[in-house]
Amino acid sequence: MNEDAVELRMSLTEMILRSIQVGLGVVFVWAAGNKLFVSGVEVFMKDVVNFRIVGEPWDAVIAYSLPWLELLVGLCLILHIQQRGAALLATLLSVVFLGAIISAWMRGIDLHCGCFGKSTEAVKYPQKITQLVLQIGACALVLWRAMNPSKCEEN
Repeated sequence: MNEDAVELRMSLTEMILRSIQVGLGVVFVWAAGNKLFVSGVEVFMKDVVNFRIVGEPWDAVIAYSLPWLELLVGLCLILHIQQRGAALLATLLSVVFLGAIISAWMRGIDLHCGCFGKSTEAVKYPQKITQLVLQIGACALVLWRAMNPSKCEEN
Protein backbone atom coordinates (compact mmCIF):
# COMPACT_ATOMS: atom_id res chain seq x y z
CA MET A 1 0.00 0.00 0.00
CA ASN A 2 1.43 3.37 -0.91
CA GLU A 3 1.86 6.28 1.49
CA ASP A 4 -1.14 8.27 0.15
CA ALA A 5 -3.47 5.30 0.64
CA VAL A 6 -2.26 4.81 4.23
CA GLU A 7 -2.76 8.53 4.95
CA LEU A 8 -6.25 8.48 3.43
CA ARG A 9 -7.16 5.40 5.46
CA MET A 10 -5.91 7.05 8.66
CA SER A 11 -7.83 10.21 7.80
CA LEU A 12 -11.01 8.22 7.19
CA THR A 13 -10.59 6.41 10.52
CA GLU A 14 -9.99 9.71 12.30
CA MET A 15 -13.08 11.23 10.66
CA ILE A 16 -15.22 8.28 11.78
CA LEU A 17 -13.89 8.42 15.32
CA ARG A 18 -14.36 12.21 15.43
CA SER A 19 -17.94 11.79 14.17
CA ILE A 20 -18.63 9.27 16.92
CA GLN A 21 -17.18 11.71 19.47
CA VAL A 22 -19.32 14.60 18.23
CA GLY A 23 -22.41 12.38 18.06
CA LEU A 24 -21.84 11.27 21.63
CA GLY A 25 -21.39 14.89 22.67
CA VAL A 26 -24.69 15.80 21.01
CA VAL A 27 -26.44 13.01 22.94
CA PHE A 28 -25.11 14.36 26.25
CA VAL A 29 -25.97 17.99 25.39
CA TRP A 30 -29.45 16.97 24.24
CA ALA A 31 -30.09 14.96 27.42
CA ALA A 32 -28.87 17.82 29.61
CA GLY A 33 -30.78 20.46 27.68
CA ASN A 34 -34.04 18.57 28.00
CA LYS A 35 -33.56 18.14 31.74
CA LEU A 36 -32.54 21.74 32.31
CA PHE A 37 -34.67 23.71 29.87
CA VAL A 38 -37.56 21.57 28.61
CA SER A 39 -39.01 19.29 31.30
CA GLY A 40 -37.20 20.96 34.18
CA VAL A 41 -35.00 19.71 36.97
CA GLU A 42 -38.00 19.12 39.26
CA VAL A 43 -39.37 16.50 36.86
CA PHE A 44 -35.93 14.92 36.59
CA MET A 45 -35.68 14.82 40.39
CA LYS A 46 -38.87 12.74 40.52
CA ASP A 47 -37.26 10.32 38.07
CA VAL A 48 -34.10 10.11 40.22
CA VAL A 49 -36.20 9.46 43.33
CA ASN A 50 -38.12 6.74 41.47
CA PHE A 51 -34.91 4.74 40.96
CA ARG A 52 -34.80 4.28 44.76
CA ILE A 53 -31.03 4.05 44.82
CA VAL A 54 -30.13 7.10 46.91
CA GLY A 55 -32.19 8.96 49.47
CA GLU A 56 -32.47 12.55 50.55
CA PRO A 57 -30.53 14.80 50.08
CA TRP A 58 -28.54 12.86 47.45
CA ASP A 59 -31.43 12.54 45.03
CA ALA A 60 -31.65 16.35 44.88
CA VAL A 61 -27.86 16.68 44.56
CA ILE A 62 -27.88 14.27 41.62
CA ALA A 63 -30.91 15.87 39.97
CA TYR A 64 -29.53 19.39 40.18
CA SER A 65 -25.90 18.61 39.30
CA LEU A 66 -26.04 15.74 36.78
CA PRO A 67 -27.56 17.76 33.91
CA TRP A 68 -24.83 20.39 34.22
CA LEU A 69 -22.15 17.71 34.23
CA GLU A 70 -23.74 16.11 31.14
CA LEU A 71 -23.81 19.50 29.43
CA LEU A 72 -20.14 20.13 30.23
CA VAL A 73 -19.09 16.65 29.07
CA GLY A 74 -21.12 16.97 25.86
CA LEU A 75 -19.72 20.38 25.00
CA CYS A 76 -16.17 19.21 25.65
CA LEU A 77 -16.69 16.22 23.34
CA ILE A 78 -18.21 18.39 20.60
CA LEU A 79 -15.62 21.16 20.87
CA HIS A 80 -12.65 18.79 21.18
CA ILE A 81 -11.70 20.22 24.61
CA GLN A 82 -10.21 18.12 27.42
CA GLN A 83 -10.98 14.98 25.44
CA ARG A 84 -9.53 12.48 27.88
CA GLY A 85 -11.47 13.80 30.85
CA ALA A 86 -14.67 14.23 28.86
CA ALA A 87 -14.42 10.74 27.37
CA LEU A 88 -13.69 9.21 30.77
CA LEU A 89 -16.64 11.02 32.37
CA ALA A 90 -18.95 10.07 29.49
CA THR A 91 -17.95 6.45 29.93
CA LEU A 92 -18.39 6.54 33.72
CA LEU A 93 -21.78 8.28 33.48
CA SER A 94 -22.97 5.73 30.94
CA VAL A 95 -21.78 2.76 33.01
CA VAL A 96 -23.38 4.13 36.19
CA PHE A 97 -26.64 4.73 34.35
CA LEU A 98 -26.55 1.21 32.91
CA GLY A 99 -26.09 -0.12 36.45
CA ALA A 100 -29.01 1.98 37.70
CA ILE A 101 -31.26 0.74 34.88
CA ILE A 102 -30.34 -2.91 35.51
CA SER A 103 -30.88 -2.41 39.25
CA ALA A 104 -34.34 -0.91 38.68
CA TRP A 105 -35.27 -3.72 36.28
CA MET A 106 -34.13 -6.42 38.72
CA ARG A 107 -36.18 -4.80 41.51
CA GLY A 108 -39.29 -4.56 39.29
CA ILE A 109 -39.48 -0.76 39.32
CA ASP A 110 -41.70 0.78 36.64
CA LEU A 111 -39.55 3.64 35.37
CA HIS A 112 -40.42 6.58 33.20
CA CYS A 113 -36.90 7.59 32.28
CA GLY A 114 -36.15 11.29 32.32
CA CYS A 115 -32.98 10.94 30.27
CA PHE A 116 -34.25 13.07 27.41
CA GLY A 117 -37.00 14.99 29.14
CA LYS A 118 -40.35 13.96 30.57
CA SER A 119 -41.62 10.61 29.34
CA THR A 120 -45.09 9.16 29.72
CA GLU A 121 -44.02 5.76 28.41
CA ALA A 122 -42.47 3.17 30.72
CA VAL A 123 -38.90 2.17 30.03
CA LYS A 124 -38.52 -0.90 27.86
CA TYR A 125 -35.60 -2.39 29.74
CA PRO A 126 -34.07 -4.64 27.04
CA GLN A 127 -34.07 -1.78 24.50
CA LYS A 128 -32.68 0.71 27.03
CA ILE A 129 -29.93 -1.69 28.08
CA THR A 130 -29.02 -2.33 24.44
CA GLN A 131 -28.88 1.40 23.76
CA LEU A 132 -26.64 1.96 26.78
CA VAL A 133 -24.29 -0.89 25.87
CA LEU A 134 -23.88 0.67 22.41
CA GLN A 135 -23.34 4.07 24.02
CA ILE A 136 -20.68 2.61 26.30
CA GLY A 137 -19.02 1.09 23.24
CA ALA A 138 -18.97 4.51 21.58
CA CYS A 139 -17.59 6.03 24.79
CA ALA A 140 -14.86 3.38 24.88
CA LEU A 141 -13.85 4.20 21.29
CA VAL A 142 -13.73 7.91 22.08
CA LEU A 143 -11.74 7.24 25.25
CA TRP A 144 -9.32 4.98 23.35
CA ARG A 145 -8.87 7.69 20.71
CA ALA A 146 -8.27 10.35 23.38
CA MET A 147 -5.68 8.16 25.10
CA ASN A 148 -3.94 7.32 21.79
CA PRO A 149 -3.90 10.48 19.66
CA SER A 150 -2.85 10.13 16.06
CA LYS A 151 0.54 11.37 14.93
CA CYS A 152 -1.16 14.27 13.13
CA GLU A 153 -2.73 15.53 16.36
CA GLU A 154 0.52 15.30 18.32
CA ASN A 155 2.34 17.72 15.99
